[in-house]
Amino acid sequence: MSLPRQSSLIVLLLVCSTLQLSRPIPTTARSATAQQPPPAPRKQVAEKPQHSPEKQPDYAGEAFVVEQLKTSFRFEKDGTGQREMSLRAKIQSEAGVEGFGQLVFPYSSANEKLEIDYVRVHKAGGGGVTAPAGSVQDLTAPLASGARIYTDLRQKHVTVPGLRPGDVLEYHVVWRLHTPLAPNHFWLEHYFLKDPFIVLSEQLEVDVPLDSALKLKTEPGLEAVNNEQGGRRVYTWKHANLKRQEPDKSSRSKKESDEPKPPHVQMSTFKSWGEVGEWYAVLERDRSVPDDKIRAKVAELVRGREGERAKIEALYEYVAKNFRYVSLSLGQGRYQPHAAAEVLANQYGDCKDKHTLLAAMMRAAGLRAYPALIHSARKIDAEVPSPAQFDHVISAIPLSGEMLWVDTTTEVAPFRLLSRQLRDKQALLITGDAPARLETTPADPPFPVTEVLEVEGKVNEFGTLNGRSRLTMRGDNELLYRLIFRGTPASDWKQLGKFLAATSLTYGMEVGDIRPGDPAATDKPFEVEYDFSGASFMDWSSKKAALSLPLPSADLPDADAEKQEESGPIKFEAPGEFTRRLKLTLPAAYTARALLPVTVTRDYAEYRSQYKLEGNTLVAERTLRLRVRELPAARAQDYLAFVSSVRADEAQNLFVEKGLAGAPSIPDTMKVEELLQAAAAAAENDDNELAAALLRRVLEKEPRHKTARRSLGHALYEQREYAEAVSVLREQTRINPFDEYSYHLLGQALWGQQNYAESEAAFRKQLEVSPLHKAAQGSLGQLLVDWRKYKEAVPELEKAITLTPEDEILFLRLGSAYLHLGQNAKATEAFGKAVEMAPGPHVWNDVAYNLAVAGVQLEKARQYAESAVTAVANELRNVEPERLTSDALNSVTSLVAYWDTLGWVYYQQGELELAERYLNAAWSVGQYSENGYHLSLIHERRGRPEEAARTYALAAVGRLPVPEPRERLEKLVDKEKVGALLNKAEEELAELSTVKLGALLKEITEPVEAEFFIVFAPGGPSRSAKVVDVRFVDGSEKLRPLAAALKGASYRMTFPDDTPTRLIRHGTLTCRPANAGCAFVMTHPDDTTAPD
Repeated sequence: MSLPRQSSLIVLLLVCSTLQLSRPIPTTARSATAQQPPPAPRKQVAEKPQHSPEKQPDYAGEAFVVEQLKTSFRFEKDGTGQREMSLRAKIQSEAGVEGFGQLVFPYSSANEKLEIDYVRVHKAGGGGVTAPAGSVQDLTAPLASGARIYTDLRQKHVTVPGLRPGDVLEYHVVWRLHTPLAPNHFWLEHYFLKDPFIVLSEQLEVDVPLDSALKLKTEPGLEAVNNEQGGRRVYTWKHANLKRQEPDKSSRSKKESDEPKPPHVQMSTFKSWGEVGEWYAVLERDRSVPDDKIRAKVAELVRGREGERAKIEALYEYVAKNFRYVSLSLGQGRYQPHAAAEVLANQYGDCKDKHTLLAAMMRAAGLRAYPALIHSARKIDAEVPSPAQFDHVISAIPLSGEMLWVDTTTEVAPFRLLSRQLRDKQALLITGDAPARLETTPADPPFPVTEVLEVEGKVNEFGTLNGRSRLTMRGDNELLYRLIFRGTPASDWKQLGKFLAATSLTYGMEVGDIRPGDPAATDKPFEVEYDFSGASFMDWSSKKAALSLPLPSADLPDADAEKQEESGPIKFEAPGEFTRRLKLTLPAAYTARALLPVTVTRDYAEYRSQYKLEGNTLVAERTLRLRVRELPAARAQDYLAFVSSVRADEAQNLFVEKGLAGAPSIPDTMKVEELLQAAAAAAENDDNELAAALLRRVLEKEPRHKTARRSLGHALYEQREYAEAVSVLREQTRINPFDEYSYHLLGQALWGQQNYAESEAAFRKQLEVSPLHKAAQGSLGQLLVDWRKYKEAVPELEKAITLTPEDEILFLRLGSAYLHLGQNAKATEAFGKAVEMAPGPHVWNDVAYNLAVAGVQLEKARQYAESAVTAVANELRNVEPERLTSDALNSVTSLVAYWDTLGWVYYQQGELELAERYLNAAWSVGQYSENGYHLSLIHERRGRPEEAARTYALAAVGRLPVPEPRERLEKLVDKEKVGALLNKAEEELAELSTVKLGALLKEITEPVEAEFFIVFAPGGPSRSAKVVDVRFVDGSEKLRPLAAALKGASYRMTFPDDTPTRLIRHGTLTCRPANAGCAFVMTHPDDTTAPD
């Protein structure tokens, strides 16, 4: 029964004591025994918490604080009595108001009356208000709305008037038990309030006749003070909970503490379990008598069934599956079941009602079924015979010398399968022909426990795993799944996907179509099939990946070797065999390395795994066999070693490697989200061409997608496809004129086209949409510097620095603007801040370059430039192709730029020979337009007009073109010659990155290619580059032996001096049939990525 949320707090307070009817809440306790006649009164009081005068507890963060709670019982010898509860609580937050805003007091109208003396609120500012009689509603309990035979279960609801944080709530309630449940007997269980409640003072008082024979049991440390007067004995307990307990971080200890413990106080007048059984047998005896309808139904059900076992199973399945279970704990309202005929007519009942119907049907078939009282959560305390110790009734059926135990309330449990919480527990077996006795239920399921999970999946080229799983179960998990699917309509099965993914797959999987077996077909194992998918299961954007197998971990309990002795034995689930099978197919371009099999054998368990590769498909099987239910604590170290071996095997990764197979094809079946994830991974791996292709597919499926077009524009910009990027981003701004990012990206693309005017307009439009857009403000200022609008740049850069004061690049650009405006002092100050913020090669180089361009402070510029070159050269000094990183490859690009800067400083200082060496070296590697321009100026200055014209032409078509080379070329030669020089320069530029090796492979019939990394170092006095290492990366194995030819080839690369450093170049070696020969084309450093 679910309670309204606002009443849950007060119900927890109410059920802390039980008077022959309520189910207690579990908390931690230990037990000590006392029996009537009780011990003489002890001159002691309950231990009081020790308060520190220096530091009082701080309860400000609590929703409420219980200042006083008193529960009083008075019992009479005939079994009647009353319970009083008074509470005073300080409400400290809105959560407290919500919890106490409506009070709910349950009672059973069949045997008790409930009187609410008062509910009142003392206001924080003075005064108070009492709940009027009209605020109390006497209602049927929610359970009765679907089960009319339980209408004696009622609740009184009280709406608390004007309750606010800071107020104090008080109430006093009395339950009067006018009809005893067991004549001449009474009993109680009480739990003192502990975590998570703060209770300043709690008192329990029990008033009983002096001559009552009692069994009393109290948790040590909570002993009562006894007082005898007027023929009665009064027991008084005091308790307080002044602080929350720190949780035990030990996983096993936590599991143990979750098991319900006995009540803090137990009291009963029953002398023995036989007496308890005799009382219940009287209640149940005439209710299980079959009438004609029951006899007729039994005859129909057992017809054709051979043997008593078959008849028992038929009757059990009928009662279990066809009568709705009303979840009502034994004793909640009444202990006496309804008559079997009434249950048959109503088609529903609680645990005792369903047992009664089964017992009546068994009797009609000439068989017997005994009631067995049990607790579904905690263990029974055999020392205190009391009906309060039970909350459930199951059935025990004698057959040929054995006892068959069944529970009809689970509805879809296979015959004789008790749920895990009911097994290996004491139950009170009431046969009627002998005194009731405590019997232990079976420890294991009635059949071998098995579980087989079969997973078959296929990974597509973009790393998405799609597959199908089938789970076949016999045992406890079978019952769990049957109950879940029986209680969930098919329209809601999709919501079970997360549960299935968590229990039978791995993290990140999404379950699709679910196809369960029939939950009621309990004569065979339960099966459930489902489709699943996992985006980003494999990082397809990397050449190599480590895959976790999509299988769940073995269910093995935690253990702590240091604390195991105090925690008790290590408890397993029921013995059984648990198998996981996997068939995982990789994309055709991938190869994999099989995992290592593992076998671990103990007397208590065995684990085996097998793995094999069939082409590009991994076939795996893992099997765990549990042979025992528990393991002694002394073997914890052995067990931990076993678990460690199992977890190590489960942690094995499948290492896969992608061959040289070009860009993956994009399946038409990919969903938009999958395409977006794949595009993000491609962009992250600098594969912007593929990212653009994926994003175009997104727009085909969803033309007005909010972000795909913007991301496409960015991918095109990164490829320097500026014209298309501009077109795409203009469309995005048309669709969404208030886009927070697209105008900025548009400005970047237009800047790449050197369309400064429209780029400025785009940046300003972005700032109109988002006035504090940091990137747009910074880009605007830097654009104006590039456009040589230094005066306009300064205020924009100042604004950008206000928004992003820690960006050293902005200070570098501001310094450049000031230099060109002749404000050298301000420029020096800006450069100084940049160096202070980020001292390192990049900043040193930028400062040096700006000073060199302005022709000022050249000695300082030289120092900065030399420092930058030296720092990066040292970083590259020991680089090896086997351990290449993105940082090392980025350092190559940086070193080329720093050579150019240092050469330009030397040029400004008039040291032309040194300048030419550094500028030549930079040009031989990077062919950047600005670098070529600097080199051309040297040729012109040294009187080499033809070489200057040729180099100006090369620079004009070089990488990242700047306008100056073409402008100088047009001044140096006739205009009609410019076109021819530029065309020839484009051809020559392509040749600079190509090394022809001749016909090295004559036996091939089709082109083959492979990728290599080559490491260069200075070649002595000539400073020409020599090859020191070659690494085969990927591609045709036929070309691997040609590494030697690559090492011996001649490359048009130079170093500026003999400083020990290294350059890494990537390239593709292609060999063609016949006499076409082989050629090695080097990848530009900007486009080179590190191998996996």
